[in-house]
Order: sequence, then structure tokens, then C-alpha cells
Amino acid sequence: MKAEDSYFSQVDFPHSFADIDTSETAPPAPVSLGTMSKASIVMVWLWALFETRWELAGETEILPVMAVLVAKVILTVIVIWTLRRAHLALAVFTFCCAVSIIVITMALPRMYSLSPWFFCLSLVETVLKTAALVSLAFDYLGPDSTDEEAEPPWRMR
Repeated sequence: MKAEDSYFSQVDFPHSFADIDTSETAPPAPVSLGTMSKASIVMVWLWALFETRWELAGETEILPVMAVLVAKVILTVIVIWTLRRAHLALAVFTFCCAVSIIVITMALPRMYSLSPWFFCLSLVETVLKTAALVSLAFDYLGPDSTDEEAEPPWRMR
């Protein structure tokens, strides 16, 4: 308790918003997305638009139709935002894909017994989203800096 008191007595906390210096804070640099990541993000988006026909098949009420259309618009905004390489958008897209993969994968056995066609549609969606997650993970983690800085074990003369 004594160490905490001595620390807080030495620190000068700001008393108003004017005391906070924001000149040192820089916005985070955008993550560089590779070609594979961009392609997989676009493929997830195109597949979601392609599936809309079967998601709306047989719907006669306006509320489910509007829910699907709003979801597609939200997905479009997230995809465009992700392709612009914003950190928050990458996190949102990754989270949505991860949750979707988990939910769809758990439903696949039941879906196969109900409709093999919807099983195939969902399986393709799961594979595309998994590929997007893996490619984003490789781009986000980037190349290992120790590999680039290390000398090759042998040199050609």
C-alpha cells in the first residue's frame, strides 16, 4: 500500500481535457493485406450475395426479407471497410467469420439430413470463411522478422 501511495503522489494527472497532449498519439498504420486476403474477403462477400436467392426462397413476409437484405448491406459495409485496411474493420470481419464458422459447422450434420443442397451451400461458405481467416492471420502476423534479418546458412560464390 505504501508503494502505491508514493507512485500516485509523484504522478501529475491531467485536471482537464486541455491538459492532455494528443500530439504524441498517431493513428495506427493500416495492415497490409495480401492478394490472397483481398481475394478471400471478396469471395466471402460474393458467396453471401450468391446465397441470398436461397435464403429468401419461399419467404412471403416482409420482416424476414428485410432482415436478410439489411444483413447483406451490413456485410457489404464491413467488407468495404475491411478492404480499406482499417484495424477495427479487420477485427469485426474476423469476429463475424469466426462466429459464423462455429455456428454453421455445428449445424452441418443436421443440415445434411434436412437438405443436401443447403448443406453444400453452407459447406462452401464455411470453407471460404476459414480461408479468409487463415489468410488474414498470415497477413496480420506478417513475416517473421528474424528470418529476414538472419544470414543464410551458406553463400553462393
